[in-house]
Amino acid sequence: MAYLRQAVERQKEWLINQLIQDQATSNTKDELGNKTLNELLDEYDQFLITNKRSKNNTLRFTRSISINAKKEA
Repeated sequence: MAYLRQAVERQKEWLINQLIQDQATSNTKDELGNKTLNELLDEYDQFLITNKRSKNNTLRFTRSISINAKKEA
């Protein structure tokens, strides 16, 4: 379980640094550190959607969205 905790903390640290570097938030590093990983991902996704686009003008996302198709009986 320590590996999972470590992975979450590293991802949170990366997201916090990206948000600060891109000036995407008015929160301090301490305030961002108190947020959950999901809250940080939501904030970063919102920033990317509203401000950054890739070279071919498509949106970038930090996580994928999967849609489960209904199985026919």
